[in-house]
Amino acid sequence: QKPCIDECARVQWHGLEPLEQRLLLSATLPTPFTFMSGHSDGMEPHFSAEVVPNFNVIGGTSNNASIINAIQSQGKLYSRHVSNNNRSNLSQLVSDWSAPFNGSLGYTFDAIHIDEIHPDTNGSLQSNNVISALQQVRAAYPNKAIFVWVRWQLAANPSAYSNQWNAFNTYADMILQETYTREANNQINLFNGYLQNIGNY
Repeated sequence: QKPCIDECARVQWHGLEPLEQRLLLSATLPTPFTFMSGHSDGMEPHFSAEVVPNFNVIGGTSNNASIINAIQSQGKLYSRHVSNNNRSNLSQLVSDWSAPFNGSLGYTFDAIHIDEIHPDTNGSLQSNNVISALQQVRAAYPNKAIFVWVRWQLAANPSAYSNQWNAFNTYADMILQETYTREANNQINLFNGYLQNIGNY
């Protein structure tokens, strides 16, 4: 590993669960799909030089067309970060998740990643809001890519969150399954169990 990774980034591993490929996406999803989050306009130059080249999907908060176009000219896909604030109502979620697609941020993006999907159990208000927001954004932007960043609790006990898993399968293009890793306890072994748990969804 290059030193910058330890110095500059809190590293998270994401298990990637590709969903059924949607037709006519405005951007082709790369294979293999290697995703990093945390890009911003003000990041340190050595981070951009040493870390970004190792990934082909760059998640971040930039709205700067020249920066985004420069990244995408390298054959990478830029995914705009959007939040899943568990205090937001349905209309706020739809507005926040649609903004990168409708040009209101000053740039029209081809992909978003939703950070993050919380362990809201079946039937809860926020579970229902997330499902409805995904459905509405997908209906409005059928050719855009939607990635969902999923907290580990949903994969550890998926039956309690099956409504959201079914919604991901229907409306999203990629699941970014979260687990935290450290040198002393990398926890990469958790991914196989997570994938087995969510296999029915």
